[in-house]
Amino acid sequence: MLLRFSLYGFLKNQTYHDAFFVLALREKGLTFFQIGLLFGSREILSAILGVPAGLFADKNGKRNVLLLSFVAYIPAYLLLASSRRFPVLCLAMICMACGEAFRSAPHKALVFDWLRSQGRTGERIHVYAGIRAWFKAGSAVSVLIGMTLALLLKSYSSIFYFSLLPVLLSIVNCAAYPPDSGSNQEIGAPAGLGRFALGGFRSILGNRPLSKILLDSVAFESASDGAFHFVQPILAQAVAASACLALAASWRMSTAAIGTAYFCFHIAAIFLSRLSGPLNARMGGEERSVRRLLVFSFALFSASLACLYCKQAVFGAVCLIANALLQNLWRPPLLGRIDHHCGAQFGATVLSVEAFMKSAFGFILSPLLGFTVDHAGFWSLGAFGMLITGWRACSGHHFRYAQGVGGRRPEG
Repeated sequence: MLLRFSLYGFLKNQTYHDAFFVLALREKGLTFFQIGLLFGSREILSAILGVPAGLFADKNGKRNVLLLSFVAYIPAYLLLASSRRFPVLCLAMICMACGEAFRSAPHKALVFDWLRSQGRTGERIHVYAGIRAWFKAGSAVSVLIGMTLALLLKSYSSIFYFSLLPVLLSIVNCAAYPPDSGSNQEIGAPAGLGRFALGGFRSILGNRPLSKILLDSVAFESASDGAFHFVQPILAQAVAASACLALAASWRMSTAAIGTAYFCFHIAAIFLSRLSGPLNARMGGEERSVRRLLVFSFALFSASLACLYCKQAVFGAVCLIANALLQNLWRPPLLGRIDHHCGAQFGATVLSVEAFMKSAFGFILSPLLGFTVDHAGFWSLGAFGMLITGWRACSGHHFRYAQGVGGRRPEG
């Protein structure tokens, strides 16, 4: 099963368009604000569907939900490749949101369920870190393929057609998973779903450490992801301004520069994913590492603000890329902490609530970032990141909770 889980991650990240997604939308004539609205529409629908998807997966089996998720990507990619109309592109992002909502949390919960069935719960951080490394390996390969396709096709939008093949292969791989029956309790009427949902939410709200973990996740990952979306146009702008080139030559150099940067990003992510367990242990354990990573993220956002304000686009992009890389140290122990606090019954539900919180915040943040970039410039990305990560880094509850783990009662 570990081989199939790893293959899932490799195929799922064969999104050949991903390194050029924003540029493909710019190619269609969209402003950064419209692009933010598109990403926001995807996030809000993920927020709406994420928790019901987790509940449905917990009750009726996670494999079937995974298969539905990949089916939703097919119309999304077809519409993104063929249309320039903003309402149609919104529909494409809605289909993509359905795929994301029905995929992410159920698969993570499926991995943790399998580890429990094998008596290997103590290995969850290291196992998930290994699987995440395969995710990143898939991303690295997909960047090279996507860059080659862009240079051959001389179009970013046409790459979406080629992203359909790994979707079909993912459906075949997930269909080979052993069926899981879900919970023994029947949902039956909507009231049954409501009672099950209420139990899940009570398990979260009544657990203060778990609530704080989810809030940290929202702040750290939303800020990093929101800013990382704009690395593509920042690098393209830097290449265009670096020399007096013909338009075609500038376009090819921008494509090569972005592809190279994304490839290096994913290669670095592979090593960081595998090192996340030992490095987090050396930073003083899971709770202490949270605060240290947030402080480091704040410092990187500060550096990106200074670089982008001073028109040093390449250095600003490097800071944003480094910030996004921190997620590879952050994510595996975060998932282990969540699983430790929520247990087996509400595993997919709690992970879906986390996705709900990040999506709701992304719905607000994405258009806001796009609007400020349109009217102020790319330096505003660093300012927003500083505000968000600084809020969590200065909260101080991480250190107090870490002290409580050693035997003293946590404060606050």
